[in-house]
Formats: sequence, C-alpha cells, structure tokens
Amino acid sequence: MKQIMLIGVLLVSLHCFSQSLSGSTESIKKVNDVYTRAVTTSDSVLLKSVLAENIVITGGNGVQRNRKQELADLILPGTTIQYFRIENEKYFMYDECAVVTGVLSWKMTNASGQEAEFRRVFTFTYAKFKKEWKIIAQHIGRMPV
Repeated sequence: MKQIMLIGVLLVSLHCFSQSLSGSTESIKKVNDVYTRAVTTSDSVLLKSVLAENIVITGGNGVQRNRKQELADLILPGTTIQYFRIENEKYFMYDECAVVTGVLSWKMTNASGQEAEFRRVFTFTYAKFKKEWKIIAQHIGRMPV
C-alpha cells in the first residue's frame, strides 16, 4: 500500500513539475522592451498597451496604484528619464502566466532640475489576454542591504 501511495505522489509531483515551467521567455522579453521604452520616452499610449486594465502596482512605500495613476505619473510635466533598465532578471514561465524578478535601474530629472538615480528590486506578474501578454501586477521594493 505504501508503494502505491509513493508512486501516486511521484506521479502527481512529476505532472506538477512538467506543468510548472514552460514556454519561451522571448514573448515576455518583448513586453519588457516595450515597457522600458515607454517609460524612457514617456509614451503613455505605448505603456498602456502592456499594462492590464486592472493592474495592481505596489511601490516600495507599500502604496498601491492602478493603471490610470501609473500613466499619469509617466507624463508629469518637466520630468525626463535619462535611462530606465531591467537588469538581472529571472524568468518563470507557465502556460498562461509568467513571473519575472530582477532589478529596475533608472535616472531621472524632475521639473526643478534635480537628478536622481534609483535601483529597486521588482517582481512583475504577467497573464495572457487574447494571446497577448500583459503585466497584471508589479511589486517594487528597496534593494537589500
């Protein structure tokens, strides 16, 4: 009886493992390219194309925001982005969703001319909508010390 139970557990484990990570990361990398290009160029139309309508964004301060708020921040008058990059990313691909972790790095100048550089850890979650990948959740936090 123990052998049958063990075989059952092994079969379930193998099935779960085979279903867990799948697919190519190329489609998600393309979404990330659009995302970083949209932020760098302050292109709200382009950014809107990769953010799910009901995205939840949690900032490093714990405040949650929606797509409308994120798009409004992108086009703040007088703010310029010198660069915005995704680095050290790790991809976890599933059938209809994906998770990417890594580091966001960016440099910006605000309306009063002050420059600031940032490095933050992130986790993005993606889902397929009508065969297109969209970012459905973002969590950004401070770099570990």
